[in-house]
Amino acid sequence: MISLSSQLLIAQNNFFSDDILITPSVLKKVYNDDRVIAFEKRLTEVRDSNEKVEILIELGDIYCNRVNYQKAYTTYWSALALLDQNDNEILRASVYNGMGILYSLYNRNQQALKYYKKSLSINRRLDDALAQGRLRANYFTIAVHYRYEENLTRAKIYLDSCVHIQKRQNYDGFYAEAEAAYHLMLEHQLDMAYKKFMALHKALDKGINEPYKVVFYSLYGELFYKLKEYDLAISMYHKSIKYAFETKSHINFVPDTYRSLSDVYLTIGEHKKAYIHLDAASRLEEYLYSSKSLTNQFLLEINDTYKKREQEQQHVIALQEIQRIKQDKQILWLYISLLILFTLFIIVIIASRIKSLKKNHKLERAAMHERQELEKEQQNKILTIRNQELTQSTLQSIAKDEVLASVKEKLKVLQKQHNSKELKSVINTIKVNQDMSWLDFEHRFTNANKEFFKNLKTKFPQLSNYDLKVCALVKLNFSAKEMAKLLGISPESATTSRYRLRKKLGIQKGIDLTNFINSI
Repeated sequence: MISLSSQLLIAQNNFFSDDILITPSVLKKVYNDDRVIAFEKRLTEVRDSNEKVEILIELGDIYCNRVNYQKAYTTYWSALALLDQNDNEILRASVYNGMGILYSLYNRNQQALKYYKKSLSINRRLDDALAQGRLRANYFTIAVHYRYEENLTRAKIYLDSCVHIQKRQNYDGFYAEAEAAYHLMLEHQLDMAYKKFMALHKALDKGINEPYKVVFYSLYGELFYKLKEYDLAISMYHKSIKYAFETKSHINFVPDTYRSLSDVYLTIGEHKKAYIHLDAASRLEEYLYSSKSLTNQFLLEINDTYKKREQEQQHVIALQEIQRIKQDKQILWLYISLLILFTLFIIVIIASRIKSLKKNHKLERAAMHERQELEKEQQNKILTIRNQELTQSTLQSIAKDEVLASVKEKLKVLQKQHNSKELKSVINTIKVNQDMSWLDFEHRFTNANKEFFKNLKTKFPQLSNYDLKVCALVKLNFSAKEMAKLLGISPESATTSRYRLRKKLGIQKGIDLTNFINSI
């Protein structure tokens, strides 16, 4: 009876007579093929640091595709060390992207995303002719990263950014379309996903690079598995493995593809094939990713020289930043102090100016007040002189009127004696001249005291014209006798007029009438 292990060995040999089995021993053979040897030789020959970095990036990509992660890791850090000596942002972005892919293969997703976004940040800053193409690649890589993390919402955001650049720059959109088709499958929109994959499958041989077929057929096989088209799923998975072997690319997909094949065979009841593929997947994963593998022990230590130097540089940069912040604070405080001093200086100047203006204004007001007082005093003097002249003139006029009255009386006697018309005419003339004397007085008084009657009428509207005449004579300090002669009344009537005027003006006892009227 044949043992189970012997049966599995026979089944394995029979199955792989028509299939490709990629084992750890096969991987070792692809590590150092002609292409790798050519790049490594060229690396030793070039002198330009940027060219060296370009070769290291190419080698890092090859090592990653051929799952030689130790060399890929060393190569990328060597590239970063060179870039520290001769910085080139475009090349640095490429190195960061490669580092992100390398970390993602070991499920160090946060570290991978950190490097992806470093690369994206650099390419966003750059504005050269090829920047849009590099940005598209960044967006696509991050979209795939989030899809592996089962965060389709974030994945779609970055994939949309990738598609937007493709449409705007008229780039080929095959890879983004394939990723979008896979999103549809993950969202269980299988019919739409199938139509999209089928259209892409027809265009697959039109300029699409061979290594990507490893990815495409793996995704396409998963769709057929979900559609329960198991034969087609097996066919697609085998094609993915075939292209991985032929192109020596994306070999990291092979363990998952073997595991998917195992699931298909298990579903259709071919348990031996299911076991063989599951065993192949386990052996490859053990070789590629197990911490027990000597090949991968370097990733657990992560003590490379560059990383230590980078940490030291970051520490120095941090100290420099602290020093810069301190200096900035000192400069800021200096500026603030100068600003405060300048503000105080301006305030002192303004205060001094305001004080000076106030002082000048006060002096000007004092001078103006003094001028006004002088003018008022001068006007009062002039008014006093005019009133004195008016008083003198009026008294002279009264004296003249007295003489004329005496003459008039004598003429009346003569007129009665002689009944002369000529004497009667002379008597009438003397009467008219007496009335004109008051009109002349009123005119001259008004010219000398322009506002007097106006102010009286405003304050005491009840005063009659006769009262106004009495007020004018009181202002000139006329006695009752003088007033009587000018007004043509008796002294007693003049005294009575003064008394009535006091009542109309509301003057209390003890207040001098002349002083009161002069104050108006």
